[in-house]
Amino acid sequence: MEERYYPKSDFLNCVIGEEVTFEGEFGRQNLQCLLSYVDDPEDSNRDWAALLISQLFEDGELDQAALKEALLKLATDGHFDTRSEAILGLASGGAPEALELVSSLLTEDSVGVSAVEAAAYVAHKSLLPALYELRDWWDVDAYWREKAIKACETGVAHD
Repeated sequence: MEERYYPKSDFLNCVIGEEVTFEGEFGRQNLQCLLSYVDDPEDSNRDWAALLISQLFEDGELDQAALKEALLKLATDGHFDTRSEAILGLASGGAPEALELVSSLLTEDSVGVSAVEAAAYVAHKSLLPALYELRDWWDVDAYWREKAIKACETGVAHD
């Protein structure tokens, strides 16, 4: 049985458990605390922060500029999963910067499902050559690969 992957941070685990609010003055302080994890030395904390910030960015209700800035910083993180999660968050949130970042992810030696899923959100024809090439070697998730190809061929983003 595979062990579940959680961050080392108690605060982030409380956010995951929906024990933390982002509403009101206290919520703004919690948001600042969450955003501070972009610089955390622990990979698991940055990775989970990328996911949680992505969800808030996609919701579109909080300080979008601060969330986007955090995701852009995480999109250059040295940790593969963190970087991929941040780029997926930018793509699903409709950030224009996502296109170039997704294109870069799709041409790395290792391509994760997050990169292919992000391509489905971006839905840009310039991603098609990289996605077609994945058909030759990438057997991680054919469903998302084909969904991304269709989105990029039609220009209709995944919903």
